[in-house]
Amino acid sequence: MNQFGYNNKQSATALKDNMSVTGNHASNGNHLLNTHWRVVYSIHSYTVIWCQITSNNVIDLSAFFSKKSAGKMLKIQSLQAVFIEGEMQLINAEKPSDKIAMDVGEKVTIDTVSNDTVSNLSSLSLALSNHCRQSTALLVIETDDCGQEINLPVTEERPWGSYTVIADEPNYKLKQLLVKPDSRLSLQRHFKREEHWIILSGEADITLGNTCELYKAGSYIFIPLKSWHRIANSQKENVILVEVQCGSYFGEDDIERSQDDYGRA
Repeated sequence: MNQFGYNNKQSATALKDNMSVTGNHASNGNHLLNTHWRVVYSIHSYTVIWCQITSNNVIDLSAFFSKKSAGKMLKIQSLQAVFIEGEMQLINAEKPSDKIAMDVGEKVTIDTVSNDTVSNLSSLSLALSNHCRQSTALLVIETDDCGQEINLPVTEERPWGSYTVIADEPNYKLKQLLVKPDSRLSLQRHFKREEHWIILSGEADITLGNTCELYKAGSYIFIPLKSWHRIANSQKENVILVEVQCGSYFGEDDIERSQDDYGRA
């Protein structure tokens, strides 16, 4: 187990050394103690960060981008969280009594924060929810600056596009999916995992159960265990999304297909 709570072999297979930025901060009082985070993925204006908070400690959102912003205050446009364990909330560092609840997948923007003292999400801090002793989350953060994209591990090509495994850990798996125009995945379900999707670019037609809706960039979709689902791209541009799998098993053989354009059902 390394200092970020991962087995070394798991970290090595998911990310190369030059593909992540890590932090392990400590100071006096209740600020940045026993708090760990790492940048695991970046594309366009989006950054995905693994973050773990224990006890009553907090971490500044601005700390994620202190190196990238080169002295200027980087503006966070939106923040979405997928909780692997526990829950987190946002607090105003200038007024710690101001607390903002975070629901899984909910898109937090400056417009959704009903607080006149907050002018930039970067000035907020992450903290544990009151009933939690530890929380681990993947944060999808959109900023006003297109940062350097991280080279991804090996990408698996598929007739509908491609997928790339970014992180493969005992309690979650993180993937990037790219769906080409006029393409769609099979209508499928899983028995050992649920999935969280956040669309980063493009527009996707997503079937979940008996409904099909069009989702734009920034949308969050939760795929419950054993639920039939499908993603399709009827537009002219690629759809790119991150997929967080949570459950007991993440193998590609945990797929039951009901319909497939490529004869795999």
